[in-house]
Formats: sequence, C-alpha cells, structure tokens
Amino acid sequence: MKSKSNRIVRLNPIYSERVFGRILIPELKISGLWMAEQGFKAGAMVDISVRQGELVIRPVVQG
Repeated sequence: MKSKSNRIVRLNPIYSERVFGRILIPELKISGLWMAEQGFKAGAMVDISVRQGELVIRPVVQG
C-alpha cells in the first residue's frame, strides 16, 4: 500500500528543437491535493536539487 507522501508518475517525453535536429527530453508534471497536504502551497517557490540520482523538492522559505 502506498503512503500519502509517495507517488509513482510517468516522465513525459517532449521534443526540443536544436540546431542539428530534435532531441527527446523528459518532462515531469506533478500536482494534487496530496502536495498541499504535505505543505506545498499553490504559487509557492520550490528548490529542486539532485542528490545521488534522486530529485529533492523543498519549499523555499522566504523571510
């Protein structure tokens, strides 16, 4: 059983035009009430970092 803080989503393929043709790159779109339940607010800024092959998404605290 999955917890409310874990989700499995698909990376969508999108194409980017380059000088020598098109390349396929991954796109990630995530949304849902579960994000708000974890403290992420609509319109807020987030910091995304990569650590050992993982994406880490944290809210940006302004103050």
